[in-house]
Amino acid sequence: RTLRGSAEGERFGDDVRAVGDHDGDGVPELLVAAPKHDGQAGVDCGRVVLVGGRDGTPLWQAEGEAAGDELGGGEVAGFAQAERALLVA
Repeated sequence: RTLRGSAEGERFGDDVRAVGDHDGDGVPELLVAAPKHDGQAGVDCGRVVLVGGRDGTPLWQAEGEAAGDELGGGEVAGFAQAERALLVA
């Protein structure tokens, strides 16, 4: 399966981590970073997407809070579903 970002140049897949099964289908999900994503907060706010391991469906995403945040630009260290918390280094 090939996963694609929402726009050229957002560096979708800059970091990819298997994070365990969060949707209960028995297949680990992937956390995918796109630090140069341009979103509602502005240019290069960045985003991180939790992608279903079975079919690649986006399950959840977070965007940086301000232009230039480049969320996902550090190493994606983990994901906690209960709080929808994203840990980046």
